[in-house]
Amino acid sequence: MESCFKDFDLLCRMIRAFSYTLVMENICHIILKNIVHILKADSGSIFFLNQNQELEMFVSTTELMIRKPSAYCDHSADNPACGTGFKMNEGIVGWVAAHKEPLKLDNAPEDKRYLFFGNKKKDMRHKSILCLPLINKEEMLKGVINLSKKKTGFFKDEHIKMLEPVMLQFTDAIENIQRYQEIQSRAKQITVGALRSLTIAIEEKDMYTRGHSKRVARYAVTLARAAARRYGFRRLDLENIEVASLLHDIGKIGVPENILNKKGPLKEDEWDLIRQHPEKGARIVEPVQSLKVVEIIRQHHERLDGSGYPFGLKREDILLEAKILAIADSYDAMTSNRSYRERFTKAKAAGILLESVGTLYDADLVRLFLGRLKVEGEDF
Repeated sequence: MESCFKDFDLLCRMIRAFSYTLVMENICHIILKNIVHILKADSGSIFFLNQNQELEMFVSTTELMIRKPSAYCDHSADNPACGTGFKMNEGIVGWVAAHKEPLKLDNAPEDKRYLFFGNKKKDMRHKSILCLPLINKEEMLKGVINLSKKKTGFFKDEHIKMLEPVMLQFTDAIENIQRYQEIQSRAKQITVGALRSLTIAIEEKDMYTRGHSKRVARYAVTLARAAARRYGFRRLDLENIEVASLLHDIGKIGVPENILNKKGPLKEDEWDLIRQHPEKGARIVEPVQSLKVVEIIRQHHERLDGSGYPFGLKREDILLEAKILAIADSYDAMTSNRSYRERFTKAKAAGILLESVGTLYDADLVRLFLGRLKVEGEDF
């Protein structure tokens, strides 16, 4: 037991050190992993209180996906970036949140507050559960940590006492990071909003592309969420794809209106201007956006066979996020009216994407995209 006290004292010092990293995912993974190890638990989860006063899973030792806060979550059935959670007084986690006090159960499945998921016999293996509230100095609830033992004995009352300073230190760190993220988010919204206004102004020059970037962003995020589990996308990856999609044509600011609205085929010098827009767009956003967003914008017209622009990149040299944006951009372009042609039917656009897999577009991503659109009601 004395060894546990020393371990938790060290953990408190670790929290103080890691809180300055200002990365929520990092500190949550580190703290949860160490608590599980010190207490010889089999699994653990961290739940945060969301805007709807519900407890939503942020990270778990058994599900390494970082959960997306509900404020940004569409709660679709197959969206792995959407958190699993409990309402107040729902289950053990909800009870601990509502009462703001720790709970230790030696035979958890026999407790009336225990909720069974899936196979009841399998759930019976949860012998012991220790659930602790994350409460700040003002007695406000921030979240809950839930720990379980299936085959390594039981939690002890002393563990609750030992964890008290850890929980307080952890809650302080969480609040510091949340304050920083809120400031950062507001600054980012202002920046993206200003750039987005510029993109809208560009689209207004071309009557055929009004609303294009917004639709592309919706398609790209839809595909990214469908691909999240397979490719390990996290919340930041989805945000990068969304921002890059909204700003992907910002480089067209220098393209004359008569070229954007030309009804006939473009001349070679006019095409040269069009082909410059990914690189120009990347340079415009470079001072205020992450390197990943910059590169997604720069590469969104690259194609697998090297026929794209501006660099003629091939296959694995192209960012996965840029491949996603390319599919979303192409699909919306094909299903929208343009100055030189009428829109294609959705069925024809889907057929062209499928015909082009392996040469222009990634096959897995195209199938995921079309499959997800069908689920959402697109009629091919």
